[in-house]
Amino acid sequence: MPDLDGVFAANEVMAAGATEALQRAGRRVPDDVAVAGFDDSTATTSVVPAITTMRRHFDLICKAAVELLTERINGAEPRHLTIPTELVIRGSTTPPPD
Repeated sequence: MPDLDGVFAANEVMAAGATEALQRAGRRVPDDVAVAGFDDSTATTSVVPAITTMRRHFDLICKAAVELLTERINGAEPRHLTIPTELVIRGSTTPPPD
């Protein structure tokens, strides 16, 4: 097992798999290796410990997608838009020391 102290997975299914693989290899999550995912799916709470995640707000994403598409259909130039995410800290990561 490589010497690492953290895993950031593209989604919670991958983070759950990483957590299980680390635990089978004798690594403790989060004591030895912190694990985090992206999307905040239901898999975040079914794994022990629950997985820290970056939550996306799909309602904002959908609204923005429709607005941008409508703008393009009406002849506007393409533009970039950043939709905020939210860090949800759970048991798979340890807060940094004070």
